[in-house]
Parts: sequence; structure tokens; C-alpha cells
Amino acid sequence: WQYGMPGFTGQTGQTRGPDVSSTLSMVAWLSEFGWSNDGLGPDHALELCTGVNSVMAYWAYYSSPGITPFCFPGTKTSLAGIPVGTGSLEEFLALPASDQIRRAADVLMELPEGIIAHRFGDFIFVHHGADLGREGPELWTLVMLPDPTVNGPPAAGDPVHIGANDQTVSEITFGELAEALTQQNAYRATIGLPPLPDLTTVTHEKPAVASPKKE
Repeated sequence: WQYGMPGFTGQTGQTRGPDVSSTLSMVAWLSEFGWSNDGLGPDHALELCTGVNSVMAYWAYYSSPGITPFCFPGTKTSLAGIPVGTGSLEEFLALPASDQIRRAADVLMELPEGIIAHRFGDFIFVHHGADLGREGPELWTLVMLPDPTVNGPPAAGDPVHIGANDQTVSEITFGELAEALTQQNAYRATIGLPPLPDLTTVTHEKPAVASPKKE
């Protein structure tokens, strides 16, 4: 693994705070999904949770004790607090595989059109609309920003992890996120992707969608 966040000219490549390994693992699984699906990422992160080779199977076998997918170490986020339809991710994972597939299909049907970012636990997935097999390393694919619903609003010095399309992860602070986001949106404009909003506004209940194009 390498460190550094292409497209951001601030303090890149520096790890200031908690380990980025859980974010690296999530970025890798997102990329793996793209490799297996002609460059298309999942419509929803829940798709990473189904199947024999799912992120959940990987975590059960390889992760350190106390490390839970989609919940960044040290936050108050839990599997029981991550909504999946009318239930939770904890309940979803207890279902038989066939029921998981049906439940995931129901969640996908409820997604709004034009989605550009959605939250699942402590991660915001921002890969929507991109061909992960074609776009360069400048593209963000996900952002680790702890769920403010259970953790409260982030402080300026809190760590934020940025996962890029080359499977690198960079840690910045929340206070640096606005500048980084501005630069990322400038890059997204060059490849025809709509700008990302203030990421604190992306909640489980309210994914971000692209604004209608003006005639």
C-alpha cells in the first residue's frame, strides 16, 4: 500500500491520528468490486456485504479483534445503528444468504435517481458515475467521516480519510476537508462528474443526488 492523496496539495501522505488500515481495506474491496463488474462500483455499499467473497467474510477471517466493517475504530457507530431498510446491518448479517440478497435488492430499489454519494456507517461512498477501471488516481472513491448522527459534529482537528481510485488513502483533518473537496470537485468537472456537496450533509436517510441540468 502507498499513502498520499492525489489532487490535494495540502499535507498529503501524513498519518496524523488513528490507523488508516480499515479504510485501506474498504478502498480495496470497493476497487475489487469494480474490477469484477466492468469498472462499475456498487450502487450501494450493501452490495459489498453479500456473497462468499464479501467484505464481511474477509473481516471475519482476517481482521483484528474489535474491528468491524463500516465502523471506524473508536467511534460510537455500531452495526446495530447502521440502517438497512427498516432494520439494521446487524440484523441483515444474521439473515440467510438468500434473504440477504432479497433485502439488498429492496434497498437498491429505494435509492433515488442521480445519486452521487451515500453514507454507510462511517464511510461515504463517492464513486457513483465513475468507471473505476478507467479513471485516474485523482478520483476519490470513498471518504471516512464518522457518522455525526451518533458521534456528533466533527471538530476541526478530527481525522478524515480519503480513499482514491488507485487504492491509496490519505489522512487529513476535518478542517482541511473543505479545501480538499473544492479541488476534488474541480477534478470531477474535468471528467464530467457532478460536484460533491458538503459531505456532512450526506446521511443514511439523505444520499446526495446530482442537481438537474439546466436546459
